[in-house]
Amino acid sequence: MGILPPLGFLCLSGLIFSAARLTLTMPASPLVWGVIWLINAVGMALVAAAVGYMTMVMILGRQITFQRFFSVYALSAGLTLLVSWPPFFFWVTESWKWWLIGVGLTSGFGVRPAQAALIIGTSIVVIVLFFQSLLAVISC
Repeated sequence: MGILPPLGFLCLSGLIFSAARLTLTMPASPLVWGVIWLINAVGMALVAAAVGYMTMVMILGRQITFQRFFSVYALSAGLTLLVSWPPFFFWVTESWKWWLIGVGLTSGFGVRPAQAALIIGTSIVVIVLFFQSLLAVISC
C-alpha cells in the first residue's frame, strides 16, 4: 500500500469531521473554522506519525518504512475522526486511536505489546512536551 490511499482516507475523514463539527457548532466564520479543524486533524496525524516513527527507530532500531508506519497512524486517526466530532467524544476516541495504533504495530509489524506501549507512551509524552514548549514560547 502506498502513502496516497491512507493519506486520502485521512483527508476525507478530516473533511467529514470538519463538516460535521461545523454543522454542530455553527461558528461565525465557518470557512475559517472548517480549514482550521481540517488542518488540525490531518496535521496532528502527521505529527504523531513522525514522532512515533522517530521514537520507534530510536528505541527498536526497526527498518520499517515511514510509508508503512504512516499508514497505521493515518488509518487509525481517520477512523476515529469519523466519530470524534461531537463534544467530549475526544476523550473516548483519542484513547481508541492509540489502541488502534498499538494493534497496528503489533499485528502489522510484529512489535511486541510492551514495545508498542513504549513507542506510544513516549510519543504521547514528546508531543505533549512539544506543545507545552510552544505555548511557553508564545506566551512570552
